[in-house]
Amino acid sequence: YTLDGGGFRWTGPSDLTAATILGSDVSDGERSAREEAEEFLAALLAEGPRTAREIEEEAGAAGISLRTLRRAKEALGIRVRRQGEPGRRGGGEWVWELPTVDNAREG
Repeated sequence: YTLDGGGFRWTGPSDLTAATILGSDVSDGERSAREEAEEFLAALLAEGPRTAREIEEEAGAAGISLRTLRRAKEALGIRVRRQGEPGRRGGGEWVWELPTVDNAREG
């Protein structure tokens, strides 16, 4: 096949499908963006737990979308908990932290 004008043209017999040819770049790009976000998140949380607000702000400054950040959070098994003020409704913040060996076994 050849690529021209934003599309492709078959030049002879092939085992490839159009979906394979057109989909591979998107999947690789998506995967590398998530992997980059995973590295970013792991490095950020290696220093200890951080608030979700701080993480989202730093990710945005690094050019990582919230959607990609959330996928990276799931892939790494990040532990999320509410850290609040006792007895105060709506008080506190969401905190993210790397999984420990113990809570990685649980979930």
